[in-house]
Amino acid sequence: MYGIDAPEKTQDYGPESRAALAKIIGNNLVEIEVKNRDRYGRSVAVVYVNGKNVNQEMVRTGNAWWYYEYDKKDTEMEQLQANAKKNKLGLFSKRGYVEPWIYRKEKKAQTSTKPRVRRK
Repeated sequence: MYGIDAPEKTQDYGPESRAALAKIIGNNLVEIEVKNRDRYGRSVAVVYVNGKNVNQEMVRTGNAWWYYEYDKKDTEMEQLQANAKKNKLGLFSKRGYVEPWIYRKEKKAQTSTKPRVRRK
């Protein structure tokens, strides 16, 4: 989803974030506004349900981070995240939260330092 990053499934608050997204979308049809494609060829988009911007709603409720690196000019998202942090909403209600991009980087570093077992 464009401009946001949510916790990974295996990360603290990952299941809660996923449940929040499912609740927002429900059984409704979604509209997407494709902004670009990522390096894997996947569409990166703003998602709408009944005219509501789901990307913003996820940040507003503290269920995802504003992904500053890829959406630097979105001051509205910046304000939504600041408010979620201030009010300790969603993942910001917990101490020691780790941004997903840092979590993925640390996890990748851990797997690359493990000795590989060779099988014959």
